[in-house]
Amino acid sequence: MKPTVFREPHEPQLPAPNNKESKMAFLIPNFDLAEKIGQDKVEINAATVDDLVKQAESRFGAAFTEAIKRSTLVVNGRAVSKLKGGRTPLKPADSVWIITPSGGG
Repeated sequence: MKPTVFREPHEPQLPAPNNKESKMAFLIPNFDLAEKIGQDKVEINAATVDDLVKQAESRFGAAFTEAIKRSTLVVNGRAVSKLKGGRTPLKPADSVWIITPSGGG
């Protein structure tokens, strides 16, 4: 019997990393931003994380710009700050997640 895999309704289905069909990186916004921009996965042709952010800011405007100020970017599960920052190169089918810190009590 196969184990059951639970997914949140807003969690996008990503292609396998070796997907040869995609030529673009995937930007995965957090839930709040996805609702504001009306998309939970965006394909963007970008060479670096900085390029991806600039294109997304141009495409989605103030909602994206504000969300990115208080978020962490993660490329394929690794924080951009632990890689090459904004100069981190992107390959086809890379996943760039926007993670918003949570807090509270």
